[in-house]
Amino acid sequence: MTYLGNKLKELRGSLSLYEVGGDTGIPRIEISRYERGQHLPTPKNLQKLADYYEVPYEDLRVLYFSDYFSEENVDRPVVLKWALTQVLNSMEMNIISAFRGIPVTKQGEVQERLLAMLNEEAT
Repeated sequence: MTYLGNKLKELRGSLSLYEVGGDTGIPRIEISRYERGQHLPTPKNLQKLADYYEVPYEDLRVLYFSDYFSEENVDRPVVLKWALTQVLNSMEMNIISAFRGIPVTKQGEVQERLLAMLNEEAT
């Protein structure tokens, strides 16, 4: 599991995946994958879950990025590619708001990785 996945499962409590999925419009299988750390929610779905559970979106996003910097995270390229896509397409998230939940000491690392990916894509 992941920090975000654990929190989502905790917030769901005794509610079923069917209930949460029906109320949020997010397929129950996706919610299950988020909770198990198999998929990463889009910013839109993360916002829906934050609204549904009545928790600040920023709190969930901080957990999302905590998972990214976790030593156990083997899916960093997936997270990075997703972040790069969001930045390049200017969809639902911009680079400044993306850094709000990241410790200042890690922001340079993220910038360097984004630039490296841009360079790889360009060649």
